[in-house]
Amino acid sequence: MLIDESGQPEDIYLTPEELGVSCHKIGSVAGGTPEENVAEARDLMAGGGNPALRDAIAVNAGAALQVCGLAKDIRTGTETALQALSSGAVARKVEEIIAIAATLERADVTAGEGSMS
Repeated sequence: MLIDESGQPEDIYLTPEELGVSCHKIGSVAGGTPEENVAEARDLMAGGGNPALRDAIAVNAGAALQVCGLAKDIRTGTETALQALSSGAVARKVEEIIAIAATLERADVTAGEGSMS
């Protein structure tokens, strides 16, 4: 459902093809063990992984990009998300965030040590 400019709800129906992704069976996005899911997430962020999961993630990200005003429509947002995944940009950004978090954690631990006298 979409809310139009006048505030009225409007049903919309999109096909995978309209969004630039393939059609997949629902079972192809089933998760596994926590360890398998982590490995799959890392593969996806690095440009590989299960195509059905990649497409599902890209469509959801595409919708979020449109809602945030960062894409003109869901298809454009989906294309942007697919590019970010396939190029490894997502994996690089996640690694950057992990490094920043580790730096902040070390700084917090160091600051905490200094105040315990």
